[in-house]
Amino acid sequence: MGNRISDQKPDSAAAARVVESQAIDKIARALAMSLADSSVRTQFRKDLRETGLGIERKLLPRKYLVESNGSKVALALAAKHALPTDTIRKVLSEARELELYMPVRQQRHSWTGEEPVLVAYQVAKGSPIVAYDEKGKRMELAENATPTIPIVAFVSRELTESDANKPPLGDPLKKASTAKGIGTL
Repeated sequence: MGNRISDQKPDSAAAARVVESQAIDKIARALAMSLADSSVRTQFRKDLRETGLGIERKLLPRKYLVESNGSKVALALAAKHALPTDTIRKVLSEARELELYMPVRQQRHSWTGEEPVLVAYQVAKGSPIVAYDEKGKRMELAENATPTIPIVAFVSRELTESDANKPPLGDPLKKASTAKGIGTL
């Protein structure tokens, strides 16, 4: 039971954050490189639009990449990056519950699946926003700038499946313009 960050003592919590960051980094890089394949991108776009939760169409990586292991995306992770379902499950279990989505509303609505994306994550507010391109090249993104290349992001889970179809509280455009962090681009 004591392997979640919130269950750890201060020293072990810091070590757990490092393990979590490495786990998210590994899966983000593998996903970015898998999305270099246009057929995988097309499937991913379809999955976001058809099965994503809430108005932001968020996917739950543990469910999406592990339980739907017949999907092109999960198969690409397994085939191209030696990440079989058991490894994906282990990597995702080392991180807090995550969501996967396109945080920039305009990109979420206009992305056709034809152009490449960056896969990004931010472990905690104030920490660097790390992104990978389709070649696996690591880069850091500025919190206050939206890249021209569409972004797919791993973020801490906010929604539950039961409340995923409820509209968000407040004005999402106002929130996006005043908040900082990857979940609010």
